[in-house]
Amino acid sequence: MGVRPPSSERMAEYANERLDRLLGRLYTLWVVAIIFGALNLRLEKVQAGGFEFTLKDPDVVQGVLFLVCLLHYVAIVALMIMFASQYRFPNRHISRRAIFAALGTRTTLLNRSRAQIIAVKKIAKAVYAAAALFMFVVLFLPLVHILVFQREQLLKGLFLVF
Repeated sequence: MGVRPPSSERMAEYANERLDRLLGRLYTLWVVAIIFGALNLRLEKVQAGGFEFTLKDPDVVQGVLFLVCLLHYVAIVALMIMFASQYRFPNRHISRRAIFAALGTRTTLLNRSRAQIIAVKKIAKAVYAAAALFMFVVLFLPLVHILVFQREQLLKGLFLVF
């Protein structure tokens, strides 16, 4: 049975760069769709490739933009699964950074009592959990907004496409 190799710095940087670009596009489309709906911009005719389309409901454009946002989520999840299935990603350096953040000005655990070390570990776990929660919110805020508050426009865009 083969063993997955550890992730290389180059591959991790490439995956992070790609994830950042996808997330940037996702937020751009999400904000454009929100502005589109907030300003009540109404498109009735769309011309593309020499063809002219007449839209029955102007909210369809906002729904299509939200649908494209959901497709970006599919791409983000696929990228994360692909990277996780090909490489082992050790979190040792992430844990080390959390411990150094919890230590404050000192950079070592030497000459500390057991209670102080346990306190540093608890603070490090809290820092790690806060960072993970922040990344979770940043990643899934548009998705929650679309699925909870903009469901009608999303369904109109789905019915137009399918």
